[in-house]
Amino acid sequence: MIAWLRRTLAFTRFTLQEYLRSGRILVELVILVAALWIFFWPRGDEGIDAHQFFNIGGILILALSIYTTAVMMGLGARPQGYIVLSRSLGRRGYLMGLYLAALTVIAAIFLLLTLSVLAINPPRDLHIQGWLLGALPLLLDVAILASFTMLIAPLVLSSGMRLLLLSMLAIALSTDVSAIKGFSIERVLRPLQTLISLPLLPAMSGFELAVNRNYNQAAVAILVGQVALTAALLAFALSAFDRRELMLTS
Repeated sequence: MIAWLRRTLAFTRFTLQEYLRSGRILVELVILVAALWIFFWPRGDEGIDAHQFFNIGGILILALSIYTTAVMMGLGARPQGYIVLSRSLGRRGYLMGLYLAALTVIAAIFLLLTLSVLAINPPRDLHIQGWLLGALPLLLDVAILASFTMLIAPLVLSSGMRLLLLSMLAIALSTDVSAIKGFSIERVLRPLQTLISLPLLPAMSGFELAVNRNYNQAAVAILVGQVALTAALLAFALSAFDRRELMLTS
């Protein structure tokens, strides 16, 4: 286990070096600079508060987590991957290396965002303890989104399974199923939507916890739910990747 972990971390480091060397990190940096100018650059006497920082910055980081993970999975779907997969790293180490590399990039971007905002327009009520309380559930949401993005990557799931998962996600996020014509269809979709929406609760509650940083009795349950959902998605992705017939592309 220790040897496998060492090989996985070594592959993670190699993937990060490749990501930086290829210049793909520039996309995240350009988006970060644009966000700093549009949302956080001081205008007038009104500054921002911690609520605004985690609300706007959280949406930005979550969106970037989807993009970065998708790009990282694209890096893994190359013919050179056969060389790595044929060695002792194995499929699970290969996939986890890509996943950890994506998480590292997003965590670094979030830290850079925090330092930049503190430099140009520090939030009035943001201190180190409040930042940690907001960063924890936000980064757990990043782990959830990254694991789901990895799961639906072409490298892991077939097109049919990806379409099924995305359809279920669309149903869960639909705001008004009553707009669908036909009473029988609505009667079927409403309980189905409720059932499918249950796994999304930890992620949505985690974002609310990050923004409000109100650690009441339910906060521990939210954090545990986020960890459990991440673990379930990772297990599903690793299991699917083990069975996947690989077709790496140039």
